[in-house]
Amino acid sequence: MGGIKNVRQILESMCDLFAECAIECVDAMFGKESELKMPWQVVEQLQAQFDRLLTMGSGNEEFSALTCAGIQYDSLDAFVEEENISTEYAADILGEFVNNYCGLLSSKDVFKDNFGQHIQAVPILYSDGQSFLPFIWGVQGYIYIGDHWMYIGYTIRDNITRSNNKF
Repeated sequence: MGGIKNVRQILESMCDLFAECAIECVDAMFGKESELKMPWQVVEQLQAQFDRLLTMGSGNEEFSALTCAGIQYDSLDAFVEEENISTEYAADILGEFVNNYCGLLSSKDVFKDNFGQHIQAVPILYSDGQSFLPFIWGVQGYIYIGDHWMYIGYTIRDNITRSNNKF
């Protein structure tokens, strides 16, 4: 894996694999048959305008990655055949999807050959511009200067055991 890699070229050569893994993951997780209506593309910047957007970082010594899953409220309702999905449930659904998608990708030899094995971070859900950090202990507060404030949040996860992350 050593040496400089042209990530764009690698992604272009693997574009179909990313799409195939997405179909496989959606079909398995939601029990529905999905399809591609447009080919996947390699782009300079990912789209990020959704009612719910979940991000999850992963990486190793050589690469850092961010996987995103974005969905509108009505589409999420349709995927799980439920209405008025809570933020917590949306985080569970999208978090499990991204986790499984990343796991499926990393099980493919061509992915491992090009990018190595990645360690995944904790997923973060953004809903209407607000983030939701599930199952993580944290501290947060506001610092005021007159009527003006700054929000500061800090979260930490014990990577050895999840026992410290209970509510």
